[in-house]
Order: sequence, then C-alpha cells, then structure tokens
Amino acid sequence: MDIERAAVLACAGISSGLLVVSVQKTMFEAYRRHSERYTHDATHSLSDLYVFLDLRMLWPTMLWLAVTVFLLVLWCGAGWFLAVLLALACFAIPGSIIRWAKARRLKRFERQLPDALYSISAALAAGTSLSAALQMQVQYAPSPLSQEFSVVARQTRLGMSLENAIQQLMTRMPCAGVQALGATIMVANQTGGPMAQMLGETASSLISEYQVQQKASALMSQGWMQAWVMGSLPFGLMFVMSRMDERFLPLLWGSGIGNLLLVFMAVLEFLGLLWLRRIARHVARG
Repeated sequence: MDIERAAVLACAGISSGLLVVSVQKTMFEAYRRHSERYTHDATHSLSDLYVFLDLRMLWPTMLWLAVTVFLLVLWCGAGWFLAVLLALACFAIPGSIIRWAKARRLKRFERQLPDALYSISAALAAGTSLSAALQMQVQYAPSPLSQEFSVVARQTRLGMSLENAIQQLMTRMPCAGVQALGATIMVANQTGGPMAQMLGETASSLISEYQVQQKASALMSQGWMQAWVMGSLPFGLMFVMSRMDERFLPLLWGSGIGNLLLVFMAVLEFLGLLWLRRIARHVARG
C-alpha cells in the first residue's frame, strides 16, 4: 500500500509539475506577445506622426509605472480595487497621448490645407505643373502639410497615379478637406476642367466650412465650461464633507463600498463628458 500510495503521489506530483510548467510557459508566451504588440502599435502610431523612436523599453517602463502606482495607492490607504484600476489605467497613457497628438496634427493639417490649395491654384494658373506646385508646398509649407505632400510627391515620382496617392492621403489624414481635394482632382482629370479654378473654389469652400465650425465651437464653449463646473462639483462636495467629518475620507477610500462609489462616480463623469462631446461634434458638423 505504501508503494502504491507513493507511486500515486509521484504521478500526481509529476502531473502537477507539468501543468505548472505548461501554464507558466503559456503565460510567458502571452506576456511576450502582448508586450510586442503593445510596442509595435505604439511605434506604428508614432511613425504616422513622423516620430521615429526606439520603444523597446516602453512596456517595461509602463509595467514599472503600474506597479509603482499600485503600491503608492495602497500606501495611501485606498482599497485593492481602486489600486488595480489605477494601475491598469497606466497602460493606457501612451495610447491616449498618441491619439491626442494625432488629433492635434490632423487639425493643424486641416487649417493649413486651404492656404496650400490657394497656392497650388495660383501656381497652376501661372503655368506651373502640378508636380512642381506640390514640390513647392513640400519646400515652403509648414508641417504636417509639407510632410504629407512630400509623401504624395514621392509616390507620383515613383509612378503612382495622383488619384491613388490622394486616396492614400485620405487614409492617413481622414478629414473632409482631403476628400474634397481628391474629388476635385478626380473630376478635373476626368472632365478636363480648369484644375486651378476648381482648386481655388475648393479652398474657398473649405475656409467657409472652417469658419462655420469655429462659430459652432465658440457657441459650445459655454456648454463645455458648464460641463467642467458641474463635473468638479462632486470633488468639491467631497472636500467640504471631509472638512465637516474626518471619518468621511477614510470610509470612502478604505472600504469596498467607498471604492465602488468612486468608480461609479468616475464612470458617470466620463459618460457625461463623452455625451457632451458627441453633442458638440454633431453641432459642429451641422
């Protein structure tokens, strides 16, 4: 019986060991793939911004930041749930910064595009070829317009048609101005119309649309201010209640119900700002 029991225990130990090794290998492989994908996505997004950096240390840095935030939140007396939530939020910081930078770059491109179209229209009216007019924008226009037009000029020099180059520009810079530019060039090439005049009219329509958007944005600024004031009221109320009762903050930060209440409040704040943002975009688009 002892030999049989020892054999069973040995088989169980070997099976458990193999299971632990298999799970550990699977988790390590999943960790490696996730870190590689995380780094690759960040590198690809930065390359769209014409920023070329070696981001091999991005994942270890974010992991170190998440662990630091987790321990710091626990040291401040908050609950485990809030500490884990804030630690996981650290991994979204690079993506949020990159998305903000891409949106800002797209807005700058939209503001620069009408002036560039006016310049190209004037160059075409003076007898300059379209490729030479694009090259002038590459040399003298500010970034990001000069960067994107340099890609278009390089693609056309390598044999790609201008329509396909503009189509790829639409993919890189998805905005109404580039779509209008692509439609104008396509119609001008198919019908043989005066491209200089059509580009000038397109630039005029883009400027008018931009002015309307600015007016809508000015009208929505009051709504945004009200949203931030209303959103800051819960934090002000928390501060007042903590001054009135010293047991308020420890109960809010150090209990599961308090952490759940904080998360619920943060979700409602986020949904309110997201809703207002959608309304603002709808009003701006008319």
